[in-house]
Amino acid sequence: MYFQALRRFAQQIFCVAAVAGVLSAQTPRCGHERWSIKTGTDSQAAAINLTNPVATTLAAIAAPTPPNPIPADTRVAPAETTVWTLQATLTAFKIEDGPTGDSDYHLAIMDEHGATMIVEIPHPGCVAAGSPFLPGVTASRKTFDGRFQPTGQFQMVSVPIQVTGVGMYDFSHGQRGYAANGIELHPVLDIRFLDKAPVTNPPVTGGGTTPPPPVTTTQLLLDPSFEMGTTGSPWTASKSVLNGSATEPAHTGTWKAWLHGVSRTKKDTLSQTVTIPANAKSATLTFWLQIVTAETGTKPNDTLSITVRDDKGVEVPIDDEEGDPWSNVDAMPYTKHTFDMKRFIGRKVTITFTAQGNGSLPTSFLVDDVQLNVR
Repeated sequence: MYFQALRRFAQQIFCVAAVAGVLSAQTPRCGHERWSIKTGTDSQAAAINLTNPVATTLAAIAAPTPPNPIPADTRVAPAETTVWTLQATLTAFKIEDGPTGDSDYHLAIMDEHGATMIVEIPHPGCVAAGSPFLPGVTASRKTFDGRFQPTGQFQMVSVPIQVTGVGMYDFSHGQRGYAANGIELHPVLDIRFLDKAPVTNPPVTGGGTTPPPPVTTTQLLLDPSFEMGTTGSPWTASKSVLNGSATEPAHTGTWKAWLHGVSRTKKDTLSQTVTIPANAKSATLTFWLQIVTAETGTKPNDTLSITVRDDKGVEVPIDDEEGDPWSNVDAMPYTKHTFDMKRFIGRKVTITFTAQGNGSLPTSFLVDDVQLNVR
């Protein structure tokens, strides 16, 4: 009798735990801060035109001065009463599932100049059934789940996307990807991965020919303009190389890589490892370089060299037009440099910038907007 009662009690405990687990899985943790604006349950959401998104750029949408203070439950026109669509590079993502998380997919995106922005896909279970945003949120979440599996930790990627959503000003909490003015697309109503976009050719009519499909360019390096700063940067750099000071401005944005620049013997390095897809037809490395020096002679006392090493140990130097490393003799304003990387297609490569000085007068090598583009 005792063991039968104990068995029944254990079964009841198991059933309660199972039901609780199901309810927990079906009931996401939702947010509070500006939640009606984020999910479309505010009084102004129904008036937003969802069928005609306005094309913009990350730089343009992040340019206006943000409201101060940010209202709790009313929209700021036109930023928050418009559906925007833009193209950028997805650089990082995670699900906000921590103790204070709201179950959103947090996506950090970046444009070609290194400017950043956050776009978020709420959990459909956190969007009320009457919200006009629910169909788009549900579809966007499904599309993203079809490509990635978000976890509670940021995953770093470099994927070109087109994203459509409603603007929303957020408060700064030190979020990864936070825009210059705090604007987000929140919620995301549509997301497309451009590296896998299907190409539909128009029918041939009137004796014409079908035009070739458009060429898609993909930028492979993470944080190419260093705007992530030193927190979570995908670059491996010597101390103080990643620099956001205004003493020597960046080419774009705020941050750049500042190598050497002191009156003592010093070696600085900056590197990132990336795999160039085997199906790429071309690969090109570009970067902007400025050299500022206090040297006055013609002797190369301070130098900057760039090497590319593949996974087979083959190392190729990338030098200036005369076949030598850059030096204090080559003082220049920000200048774009381009190098063919086709020989490394299908290989994992490490791109390394190395600056060295002899301890005499300082020379600063300022590197910014480093891109590895493949087609």
